[in-house]
Amino acid sequence: MQNPINWFERLENGTKREVQVTVARKRVVWEFRILGEDHWEQVTQPTAEHWDDLLQKMKDRYQRRRATALDLDLVTRLHKQAQDLVRTRANRPSPIKE
Repeated sequence: MQNPINWFERLENGTKREVQVTVARKRVVWEFRILGEDHWEQVTQPTAEHWDDLLQKMKDRYQRRRATALDLDLVTRLHKQAQDLVRTRANRPSPIKE
């Protein structure tokens, strides 16, 4: 897929942030920037909510024939891995020593 997927979100402090995800060559690149700034920040571990949003947007694009089945499969697989990682972290005991 050549066109990046973009959406906006509002942070807790009230500022708007743009999310841009590029899916190409079996890679997913996440970039974020505060609205009004020029600098994009690449993120290697987006949140589970970001993965949920991306999967839904990718499914929508696939239905409109704007994304390939390979790209949808890649995002679906990575989404599942991210969910598994969150579950693993949630079940891990706290490292705080008493």
